[in-house]
Parts: sequence; C-alpha cells; structure tokens
Amino acid sequence: MNGAAPALRFDGKSVVVTGVGRAGQVGEVVAKEFAKRGAAVAMSGPVAESDPAVFQRQLAINLGSAYGATCVCIPFMRAAGGGGIVFMAAAAILPGGKVAGMAGYAAAKAGVTALMRAVAQEERPNGIRANALAPMAIRTGVNLESMGAKFAYVERESVAGVIAFLCSTEAANITGQVIELA
Repeated sequence: MNGAAPALRFDGKSVVVTGVGRAGQVGEVVAKEFAKRGAAVAMSGPVAESDPAVFQRQLAINLGSAYGATCVCIPFMRAAGGGGIVFMAAAAILPGGKVAGMAGYAAAKAGVTALMRAVAQEERPNGIRANALAPMAIRTGVNLESMGAKFAYVERESVAGVIAFLCSTEAANITGQVIELA
C-alpha cells in the first residue's frame, strides 16, 4: 500500500461495505481503499442500537448484518456475473482462540464463518466467491481505549488491502477460506 498506485483496480465495479458507522473503524479504511482503486462504494450507516441482551445484540450486529447484506447483494452479484464477498470473522473463533467472557461475540463470528462457507458453496456456480478474514485485534480507537497501546494490533490498512485482494480477479480461485491476520 504505502501510497503507491494500487495494482488491483475496481474501475466500473460497485462495492458494498457494511460496518462503516463511524470514523476510526475498519470499514472506513476498507471503503477508502476500494474508492482509491476506482470502485463506486456504497457505505451503510451504523448498526441500529437496541435493548436486547448482550448475546442477542452481538448476534444481530455481527451475524444478522452479514446475513442481511449478503441476501441483498447476491442477486446483484449474480446479474453482474459474480464477484467476491469478504466476511469479517475473528481469530478468537479459530482453534486455540480465547473466547472466555465473550460468548455472544464468538458465537456470532462462528455463525459468520458458517454463513461464508454456505455462500461459497452455494454461489460458486454463479461466479460468486466468499471468504472470511479472522484478524487478531485491529488497531481502532475503541480497541486502543479498551486494550491499550502495547497490544500487537493488525493495522486497518492491512485489513483493507487483503479484502481488496480477495475481491479482485487475482483471487479468482480462492473461495470458502478463513484467513487469519496476525
């Protein structure tokens, strides 16, 4: 990335990025990365706040939004001849991951991974690929505030670069994979 001209272009392509509710989050950098590479970017607003229990809220935010966005996008992707979907999982759900104290979040991210695999298998004949990223903690304002600056973070720009790659034609043979970022 380092300010060089992007090698992977998305001119004439449309990209939907969910989770761009506020500045400083991963979605903001992902949207900017695709725009820099020539894509027309549709950014969603913040996930609606609600009063359910924490477990239900995590499911709705992390799994429900992924499901809803996928259901809306697939018909458009089919009509366009295919494309790539990248879901956000979490390293916590991988073997050996630490899920103590965050059962709702972990359950939602495990559900996102299952959703990704279903989409990858069901939509491959339609030219649609689906993969998931499972990053360690990403450097965001919220994570810095809650975990401190001494943690080994994944940079938002790195996440954006991997997502752009997975949506490019260079990754045409990659589908159904969970990719850990550390």
